[in-house]
Amino acid sequence: TMLFTSKADADARDKILELAEEIQVFLSRKVEGLSDDQAEQCAMAIAEERDLFQKALKKPELLNAEFQA
Repeated sequence: TMLFTSKADADARDKILELAEEIQVFLSRKVEGLSDDQAEQCAMAIAEERDLFQKALKKPELLNAEFQA
């Protein structure tokens, strides 16, 4: 159970969870053989980094920029 110091923080987390749920359903439908656990993990990673993914739609190299020296 996560505790939040503000309603805004709790609302932001709820939005991430809602997005992750939709992404999980999408991935399960589109990627054959993906387990529910894998779909959930992938969905959370994408949802938690949604701002990065939005920027990467225009500039794909941003997805891995922090890992490149």
